Amino acid sequence: MKGFGERLRALREKRQLSQQDLARLTGIHLGQISRYERGVILPSAETAVLLCRSLHITADFLLFGDRIKEEPLEIENLRLLERFRRLSEMGRDQQETAIKLIDALVAQREVEQIMSRR
Repeated sequence: MKGFGERLRALREKRQLSQQDLARLTGIHLGQISRYERGVILPSAETAVLLCRSLHITADFLLFGDRIKEEPLEIENLRLLERFRRLSEMGRDQQETAIKLIDALVAQREVEQIMSRR
């Protein structure tokens, strides 16, 4: 499992999570996350599975670096993905409000891009 800590850190950062975010997401103590990433200790099999599920990757990829088995995510930011999941459980009115907010942010970004080209 050489490189486990490096892979864990890289995946966490790719998913735009802080160590604190990953700790909250998994229920693993922040200090443990840090020790895993620094290569001080390795997780138990149960904890490795929890990390894999939370990061949406296969155990082969996290444990051995087999990139072929990495699960592709359409949304790399797991915090954003989790918010969308929670939003999908809300009522239609709340979902429509969220869509309007997102549309407004997207429109603002498009205007900024147009203005920067001038």
